[in-house]
Amino acid sequence: MAAAEEETGNFSEPEAHPMSGGDGPNSYANNSTLQKGAVDSAKELISKAVAEKLDTDVLLSSNTFRVADLGCSVGPNTFLSVENILEAVELKYQSQGLNSQIPEFQVFFNDHTLNDFNKLFNSLPQNRRYYAAGVPGSFYGRLFPNGSINFFHSSYALQWLSRVPKEVVDKNSPAWNKGRIHYSDSTDEVLKAYEAQHAEDMECFLNARAQEIAEGGLMVLIIPGNPNTLLHSNSMGHVTFQLIGSCLMDMARKRGVVDATKELLSKAIAENLDIEILSSSKTFTIADLGCSVGPNTFYSVQNILEAVEHKCQTQGLNAQIPEFQVVFNDNTPNDFNTLFKSLPQNRRYYAAGVPGSFYGRLFPNASVQVVHSSYANHWLSRVPKEVADRNSPAWNKGRIHYSNSTDEVLKAYEAQYALDMECFLNVRAQEIVYGGLMVLIIVGRPDGTPHSLSQANMTFQILGSCLVDLVRKGIVDEEKVDSFNLPMYCMSPGEVEAVVGRNGCFSMERIENLPAFVPPDNVSKAKLLATHMRAAMEGVIKQHFGEEILDEVFDLYRKKIEEQSSIFDAGKSISFLVVLKRKA
Repeated sequence: MAAAEEETGNFSEPEAHPMSGGDGPNSYANNSTLQKGAVDSAKELISKAVAEKLDTDVLLSSNTFRVADLGCSVGPNTFLSVENILEAVELKYQSQGLNSQIPEFQVFFNDHTLNDFNKLFNSLPQNRRYYAAGVPGSFYGRLFPNGSINFFHSSYALQWLSRVPKEVVDKNSPAWNKGRIHYSDSTDEVLKAYEAQHAEDMECFLNARAQEIAEGGLMVLIIPGNPNTLLHSNSMGHVTFQLIGSCLMDMARKRGVVDATKELLSKAIAENLDIEILSSSKTFTIADLGCSVGPNTFYSVQNILEAVEHKCQTQGLNAQIPEFQVVFNDNTPNDFNTLFKSLPQNRRYYAAGVPGSFYGRLFPNASVQVVHSSYANHWLSRVPKEVADRNSPAWNKGRIHYSNSTDEVLKAYEAQYALDMECFLNVRAQEIVYGGLMVLIIVGRPDGTPHSLSQANMTFQILGSCLVDLVRKGIVDEEKVDSFNLPMYCMSPGEVEAVVGRNGCFSMERIENLPAFVPPDNVSKAKLLATHMRAAMEGVIKQHFGEEILDEVFDLYRKKIEEQSSIFDAGKSISFLVVLKRKA
């Protein structure tokens, strides 16, 4: 992030040294008892520091208390540390007679982009009392907006430098560290190079935190190190590095819809985003729900940022353009590792990942100014229970979707859609500030179009027929197909307007069809649809049927699409933009 890096001096991209991910025998998650011991030992000291040093004014200044754990790795120690901090803060409230004012907690887990955030998010405690987010990036640079964090914590991380000192790998330098992998038991020149790098890194670290920490906030650091006067060569850690080095020496002898909505999005923000929203906070938070792994989510975010900046400029608020924080959300199994590695290098915002279903709460109250979601709301929170129940009149035997099915199956899907959208709007109403906007891009069907004539639903019917064909060939068990249904509902603009009206928390500012995507003449529609279908459905198919059938089922699907190309003319399909504004 160019702007953030400039504020911390001559900051260059640090080297990344992630812990071993996953949960195998050599993983960090299963080999960090030393660090856990430090966490346990620090619990009482953290509680005492919070009780004595955390200002009551800080406690009362916001409804949300934000904690950042820097260098979190993949757990479980980071979760224990966070729990200790939360307990200490709550105890402070209770001791001050502020039981009724205990805030919501939001915790940011930070580590390098190469950290295994997938493992971290899948390990989050189910009974946690905080909203969780992952923040990729080096803690030697800026990670958060100004004054946004109340409590920083870092355990067993600051001994990692941002990089190996350049001199020690330079053959022409007196500090060249030939034959060794560390400064311990090396020359004075090598030691001085490491000391200089440490001093520079800590200066960057403290400068960045000084800008991010709220006034009166605290920072707790647990650091492995040497007692005063102990020689570096006698440190237990450094003796270990020498042994590793000797072992190594012995061994030495591995985008279309987003563009179409840009103008509409800019117009919606210009006309509907209240000026008070722009000037009421130093940080403007955007949430992209159902972000997947990019790159479309980055294009969408950039469009929103440009629109907000343009609004500021047209209102004469150039000097008040806020800092931007963007939170990328998707279900916990999403590949956040790929998402974080793909983040644009020149982005002008602080990025965080938030795992979890957007049908539930994700953020603290009134903490988001703009919510965006593209091609995500047609995914239901679950398959309706009735369609998988053999004893229900809505049992959907032999089909994988409600299209071209019985009325009972359709009603079950409609009821699930209505329930999900009500949940979605209710939780967003709590998270979006008054006057904030929600922009939804929805794939659906025109008003009045039967579900059976929806182009999307027709393609799902063909996918279902491919699975039935594999049953006939004896490749897939019939029971497997009978128990499989797609959790997707193709809604109309009228249905969206109706559920928004029933909810009552938002005003409908705009609802408009988007231009249809027309592929280039030299691109086969059938091949394009088959490719998109596999990208969207492979995970769901694999989870239920296993990996072995993927190639066969999608090859068969492509052939059927080519044979039944009439669906491109007969099927009805639209994508439409919805702009909602949070009522006061």
